[in-house]
Amino acid sequence: MVKISVIVPIYNVEAFLRECLDSVVAQSFDGFEVLAIDDGSPDDSGKIADEYAEKYPQIKVFHKQNGGYASACNFGLEHARGEYISVIEPDDYIDQGMFADLYARAEKTNADIVKSRYFEFLHLPKIRRREKICGAGIEEDAAFTLAEHPELLRFHPSIWTCLYKTSFLRENKIEFQTNPFRTWEDNLFQIQTLYSARRIAYANKAYYHWRVATLLHYQKLKSPHVPEAIISQTHNWLESAGCKNPDIFANLFHREMGYFKFAYRMAMPADFKRLAAASTDYFRRISGLNIEKSPYYKPKAKFKLLKNAPLVFFVSEKIKFAFSRIFKSIKVRVR
Repeated sequence: MVKISVIVPIYNVEAFLRECLDSVVAQSFDGFEVLAIDDGSPDDSGKIADEYAEKYPQIKVFHKQNGGYASACNFGLEHARGEYISVIEPDDYIDQGMFADLYARAEKTNADIVKSRYFEFLHLPKIRRREKICGAGIEEDAAFTLAEHPELLRFHPSIWTCLYKTSFLRENKIEFQTNPFRTWEDNLFQIQTLYSARRIAYANKAYYHWRVATLLHYQKLKSPHVPEAIISQTHNWLESAGCKNPDIFANLFHREMGYFKFAYRMAMPADFKRLAAASTDYFRRISGLNIEKSPYYKPKAKFKLLKNAPLVFFVSEKIKFAFSRIFKSIKVRVR
């Protein structure tokens, strides 16, 4: 019996893939399969995956034409045979007890989703800064719903910290949805799974090590318009699902304000008009959601600035961005 199907969507990660796969096969847990999905990698990632498949029988490699993160993950979902599904990104790694602990919690609570905290670390040549624990700090033994702990939406989607019951995903027809930029495709998947789940279990412990490969990780964005597209996609789905919970939207608001900050910081003057229109439309859209009545709603002055004076917000964020790059570069050099 396959208890966990581990999906590893692989693309152009030859520098990190061995560390990732080593951590997966070293799990103190029996009964899992690894579906290594080579999404048309132009480097040696596919060869490395094949090498590991020859050595470890639980690893199965699939080579497919490049289709992006969502396409690779969906390919894995289609071929998964496990009772639960895990998604591990190929430039990260996990602690040895992750699957054993999360599966035991899933069995105990009969959860649709089991989620945990995670470590974040900066990876630069010859530099590996101290890890920090991220994610919500929820002390829970019993299962709960998103409405009971909507703060899960306040932080990074971190879908890779979870086990998902396979039958739950298939019964609710949940899979990864792509977007025009083919990036940040984990956002909507997180919303759909957490909102649809009837039973969520949580481990207030970190097992997963998420690699941040740049000083300012939003520098990896393909376009400053990615955040607005993701926000729109998220709200469209929640609207279609009939969600009107102000606590859910209040926590999303906190995260989405961070997304707009990312967008404005990396935007060029030519992008401003479109960004300003997107943020104005966003505030208009959430005006009737009563988030100000939620105890999770904690507005900051910069949020009001974005709403009332987007041009001033744009200029101030560009200045902050320039100084933050200088400051962080100096910090890294002295370490």
